[in-house]
Amino acid sequence: ALESRGSVLVHCNDGWNRTPQMTSLAQLLIDPYYRTFAGFQVLIEKEWVAFGHKFALRLGHAPVGRACQSPIFLQFLDAVWQILQARRHAFEFKEELLLALADACLERRYGTFAFDSPESAQRHDATRKTRSVWPALDARKDTLAHAKHRPVPGLLPIRLSPKEVEIWAPLYLRYADPPEAESCEAPLPHGSPVRPLNSSPARPLKDSPVSLSLTHMM
Repeated sequence: ALESRGSVLVHCNDGWNRTPQMTSLAQLLIDPYYRTFAGFQVLIEKEWVAFGHKFALRLGHAPVGRACQSPIFLQFLDAVWQILQARRHAFEFKEELLLALADACLERRYGTFAFDSPESAQRHDATRKTRSVWPALDARKDTLAHAKHRPVPGLLPIRLSPKEVEIWAPLYLRYADPPEAESCEAPLPHGSPVRPLNSSPARPLKDSPVSLSLTHMM
């Protein structure tokens, strides 16, 4: 499709879960604009917010309970983080931007990630009653943007095998005890069986929204 400059139709049952994951990642790799600080905001706004990803439902903020909770948007941020580790200098934004977005959607401090559709946001008068996350991130650009950004024109080639996928420790292990985090980050000897994070019973972080999201990712 890229070589023939043809159009591609991406479709699934509803179009607001796996669809924005796939379309956003594809555009991120194809178009260097979306690898800039401003372009990444535009990508999320048009593919996730404007197309009606159900943030409230999937993040567990809706009154219907946790039956439909699933960290779809966090999975997307995680995938971007994996790519960022492989081609860090091709992106103007840093890992800190992804962490700020993860916090913003979980904390529900901003109207950007508080509703299930633009219609719902309009019905609740979100423009007047809530704040957008983008001005808050723009104010922190000095710490969220990459000073050594080296743009790659066109398609960003990336090869990432399953063995190279890492746990996004700064997000998922930020509240873990240091020994527990270190045991997860330390590489295993070749041929060793996969070991658990620790040998002691797990201590769930009852007040951590990230821990709730992790539970639904397993």
